[in-house]
Amino acid sequence: MSTGVSDPGEGALDRLLAKRLLSFQDLLKEAREGLEAIRLPGHSQPPLKLVQRIIDSLIDEINVTSEELAFVENDQDKFRRTRSLHDSLEQFVHFVHTVVLASRSLPSALFQMIEMAESQLPKEWQFGFLIWNYTDLATLNMNSYMAKVLQPFVNTRQSMDDEPQCWVFGVPRSILDEPLNWPLVAHEIAHVLEQSQLHAVESVYGPRPARTPDPYEPKVLKFRHAEEYQADFLAAYFFGPSFIMRIVSSYFSQEIHISATHPAWEERIEALRDVGLPKLPSSAFYKTLISDAIKGISFKGGMVAHEVVDLPAILEETAKQVTGKLPPFDCESPELKKARERLGRFLPYAEDYRCLLNAAVLEERTGLSAYQSEALGPSGREEREYRYLVADCTRLCYVNMHYRIRRALEDELSTADTGKFSRGPVA
Repeated sequence: MSTGVSDPGEGALDRLLAKRLLSFQDLLKEAREGLEAIRLPGHSQPPLKLVQRIIDSLIDEINVTSEELAFVENDQDKFRRTRSLHDSLEQFVHFVHTVVLASRSLPSALFQMIEMAESQLPKEWQFGFLIWNYTDLATLNMNSYMAKVLQPFVNTRQSMDDEPQCWVFGVPRSILDEPLNWPLVAHEIAHVLEQSQLHAVESVYGPRPARTPDPYEPKVLKFRHAEEYQADFLAAYFFGPSFIMRIVSSYFSQEIHISATHPAWEERIEALRDVGLPKLPSSAFYKTLISDAIKGISFKGGMVAHEVVDLPAILEETAKQVTGKLPPFDCESPELKKARERLGRFLPYAEDYRCLLNAAVLEERTGLSAYQSEALGPSGREEREYRYLVADCTRLCYVNMHYRIRRALEDELSTADTGKFSRGPVA
């Protein structure tokens, strides 16, 4: 090749790598259009908006990043950089499709139930959330996850620092499809409150231990187990006996070995019974409601007994922080009695979602018997129809909540207008 004549292939690699990177823009635009079409309850809108803003930022940053590749001199560095960018975008697009876009196929009443729970929190404690059809019941800090996934995209990652915190609840199909199991999600709500607001476990044990290759490292194991016991306590405090009863009926197992992150089921039930429930309002009546459910359980214990965890101190600190901010469930309330009477007769109830769910669990057998004795539908469909009834009543409670909010706002405006045009007292 003569001197001064450029290589015909010069810049071809740069154009190829840039073209492959730019191709993600179409995928991102398609995902953004899908997000705009999703209709979810109000408190699930913040994470949707967050993902939309991330997509817009990525589309812009991809242009800049593709141009920067031409300035990377070493081909190996160029390939390494491109691979990192591609992996990041693939993970992000996968998350958008499997978690965010897929949320539209999940039960809307479950979203509404979590939103009603969140609406009972102080304003500064409220959060945006999505639900993920996942293998385990789990909690994911969406902002932290996105920041890690999008690390190669510096501008986008930095722009997330000022974004409000959003969370994703991983919920297995056994809970998604079973309204009577929805109180179990309260455990994950409790994790969010601990991580974002309470920090009660840290106040007792100090900062969370750093991750280690050994999941059974004593300090890490003790800290994690303390968090699990605390989340159970908060769930029982907030959602009532339905939480404990559904643990027993759905997830209790005679496990001998223990996972690295969770105490044995026996230990969790025993800790609630002996340490948690005495700290709850109407604890004696609470124990009466769950007595049949836990009767006959052999409390063998696990690798880390709850006595090893300084549970009384942790729950004392937790109770101190939530008192006056998180309304405890009242097992002796007239509203629960009313809900139980309605569900026991297989009738709809639409006032308080927590009373609804507890009544549904407590009166399941009575409600099914009423369906059969009153011949309310085809034989053999009583369990299915009972689940439909509970889900429909959850939606009615949600509509009722927003109706009450709207009426309260209208009353405030009416009062303000009356005061504005009033002449006031005559001197």
